Order: sequence, then structure tokens, then C-alpha cells
Amino acid sequence: MRLRRSLFALTVAAALAPGAAARADTVTLKNGREIHGRLVEEGRDSIRMRTDDRGTITIPKADIASFTEGEVLVNYGAGGRPAEPAPPAQPAQPAQPAQPEPRTPAGPAAPGRPGEWQWPAGLTPAQIEELTAIRDKVLADLEKLGPTREERLKAVAATPEERTEIQEQMQRFNYNRRRGPDRGQGSAVQQRRLAKERVLAHGLKALPFLVTGLDSEALFTKQNSAVGLGELMQPSGDLKVEDLRWLMYHHDVPTKLLRLLDHQGEIESCFVRAEGDAALRAVTGHNVNYETSTERMRTLEETRAKTAWEQWWQREKARWTRAEAEKEKAREELNAKLALLRQGKNPEAEQAR
Repeated sequence: MRLRRSLFALTVAAALAPGAAARADTVTLKNGREIHGRLVEEGRDSIRMRTDDRGTITIPKADIASFTEGEVLVNYGAGGRPAEPAPPAQPAQPAQPAQPEPRTPAGPAAPGRPGEWQWPAGLTPAQIEELTAIRDKVLADLEKLGPTREERLKAVAATPEERTEIQEQMQRFNYNRRRGPDRGQGSAVQQRRLAKERVLAHGLKALPFLVTGLDSEALFTKQNSAVGLGELMQPSGDLKVEDLRWLMYHHDVPTKLLRLLDHQGEIESCFVRAEGDAALRAVTGHNVNYETSTERMRTLEETRAKTAWEQWWQREKARWTRAEAEKEKAREELNAKLALLRQGKNPEAEQAR
């Protein structure tokens, strides 16, 4: 983070007399809290601000959401009373309107998102300080819980155009050159692989469609959908393995993949079973040492491995479901505390009554 003021300007600001009028700077922290004062020094990892009530403080840059320079006029030597407005610029040199750095959007006024937090009128500074510490703790606990179910699903929702493109490409998952109209465009295997790559180009937005593909009666559609789901388990950007796994578990992907291990009787059945096992390992991070075969009918070893998968997933699904329920309960309790804080009430004191 690089603040707008030059080092020379910072030196001048720091040298101002305590009683001089100066424009106040505002630091908005990532937890929504605002700090008003005067920037006196910028370091590599932190800044130092002179405030009216807390003196000179150090703020880590990692905690800063936005910085606004010269927002209002404040007289720091007179207890924070507004100073006289600065004289207007001369006509020959018209003043340019200040362009403050944009603040981080506050988003909807949801309980877990303080945005421009305002305490109710009538609270004393001591009460505000006490409640602010409690609020920051509640927000930190909410952040640890991660995104809500709605936020996770909204982040990977496909647009109508994307839905159309994905569905069109998935129709080619079972492409058969001998019966297809597109002769001369490469082998059926190449066509199916190209279609899968185009679907996966949409990232996690393709996940619900691939899940539906597992229920298809078409053999190659099942197989390519399983391969695609396994390949989606690649962390990228802000998405971690646990985020990807949450989406897979939410769509009950392991249950559908387990059905592929029942595929028997066709030449390609052994490959469908093998792809099902590979996708299960990628999605869950678990391994039952499935031994693949080239037989149309499932071998005894494959049957044992399928049973091991079913028993493990039954326990794992129960664990995940229980953990999600506990998270939602904790989220409700934290949001209830925030609702009390917005009213200027101490949730800890309210619970003790």
C-alpha cells in the first residue's frame, strides 16, 4: 500500500506546531473502524498518525482498507474543535478539487458487515471504547467462520450466456464421430476432450452442470463429467482446497461419484469406474487404494474398495453436515450480538441477565 502524500509533505506535516490548523486524514480499517488524525510518517509496513485522543499511534498497513487525506479541518491543539476554513485560492490559480482515494465499498448493511458503523447517540466515549472492542471481536469470529452459504454459491453462479455455452459443450461430451454430423473435425476422443476443456474454462461455474452430467445415461458424459470435477479441485486465486471441497460436498458430489463404481457390462465400464475413483480421491482428499482393472464386470478387489468408499463417505458426510450446522448456529449467535451492539447494548451484559 502506497499512500498519496509525498515524504516531503509528510515531513512538513510532522513539523507543524500543535496548535496549527491542518486537514484531518481518515484511515478505515478492514473491520470497519475509522481512525481520524494526521498522518506523520509512512513506513514500509505501517503508518504513524497523530490523533486527538490517543496521541501518535502506529497502524499496520495489513489492517488498512482505505486512506482518505484532508477530509475535514481540525485544530489538534484545541481538543479537536473545528478550525477556521482555509482561504479560497486566488482566481488566477483556481483550486483543484481534492480526489480522495475511494473507500472500500461497505456492501449491504448485513449484520456481519459493519460498513460505516455508527453508534447510537448518548453513549459516552468510555462506553464506545468498550463496545468497539467487543464488536471487533465479534467481527473477527464471524470472519473465521468464512463466507455464508449464499455468498459461496453466488460467487460461482453462471450467467444465462455462460449456462448456454456450458450446456452446448456438454452435449458434445458423448460425441461419436461415426454417428455425429461433424465429420473431418478430428477423432471423437479429441472432440470430447475439447468440449471438456471449454466447459472447464468457466471454472467453478461449470460445477452444477458437471454434477448433472454424472446422472446422464450416456457413458462418455458420465466419464467426462467425473474427470472435469476432479480437475476443478485445483486451488486458484482466493479459492483454497477447503473452499472447493465445500462446494463439492454441498452438491453431494461424492455420492454421485460412488454410483460410477457400479458401472458394469460395457467395454468402457472399467474406465468409468477408474475415473470415478480418481475423481473421489481429488474431491475428498481420501484414498482407499482402489485397484483398477480392465474387466467389464467389477472385480472382487473393486467391490471391496467400493464398500470402503461408501463406509468412509457415510462418516465423512455426517461429520461435515454436523460441522456446518454448528457453524450456522455460531453465525446466528454472533449476528444476534451485532444486532445488540448496533443498539448500543453490551451483548455480554445482556446474556448475563
